[in-house]
Amino acid sequence: MKVLIATVAAQGCRESDFCFTVPGELVTVPVQCARDDDDVDGGCGCRRAMTGLATSRGTTTVSVAEMDFSPDDYAEAIRDAMERAGWGDDLEAADNMAMLLADVAAAHPVGTVLERRGSLTFLPRTTAA
Repeated sequence: MKVLIATVAAQGCRESDFCFTVPGELVTVPVQCARDDDDVDGGCGCRRAMTGLATSRGTTTVSVAEMDFSPDDYAEAIRDAMERAGWGDDLEAADNMAMLLADVAAAHPVGTVLERRGSLTFLPRTTAA
């Protein structure tokens, strides 16, 4: 199935870019605070970042990859990361996030680099942001 993974590709197109993840690790949408509600490129970064499941660190670029995963595997990986990060083991929340991310990934060809701009808005990253 198609999934979203961390990448360093297209980093630096925006001044607000960052990548503290390991390229290739699965990602999820982090908890979003109110600090940057009016500014996607604000100092916090939670409105534009994705969080790596292995590192719990952020990146502003992700890419679509094909992996030998089932939807249940994807949800379990997200649930495990949530539990390790102290957010509990809410399987329903993990299932919902896995479905959302799989839908985003399915809408793009493998290798497409995406950026997150706001709550759940994902856009293809171009070389000029």
